[in-house]
Amino acid sequence: MPNLKGKAYSDFRLRKQDWARMELMHEVLQVRTLTIHCDVSHHISQEPATAKQTFSSAREPTVWRTIPVLEFLLQSWENMADLPKFSEVEDAIRKGLENIDKWYRKVNDTDAYFICLGMLVFSSRFH
Repeated sequence: MPNLKGKAYSDFRLRKQDWARMELMHEVLQVRTLTIHCDVSHHISQEPATAKQTFSSAREPTVWRTIPVLEFLLQSWENMADLPKFSEVEDAIRKGLENIDKWYRKVNDTDAYFICLGMLVFSSRFH
């Protein structure tokens, strides 16, 4: 057993209000299913439940999904941050928004997104 330096394990017990806060945080971190429509290729895709799953697909390239997924996260969290229900975790949501915005702006610093989107459109015309 590690030395807790004057604390007991019972000091780390979660109270009812702690569990309620954790449920709020879980709801914020849970990304709802998103449908992406790409008119050019007639591609309709149900995104996985989390952004991480979206970008870890082994079956097909996922770079073209970057902007829609980041925009979805930004919009979802901006909406949550404005709701009284999430006021207790609003600061954390705003910090997350700052981080997502940083990565969203980095997409503009590279042509990889647009090259992959172009390749998707090009390949869909020949399938």
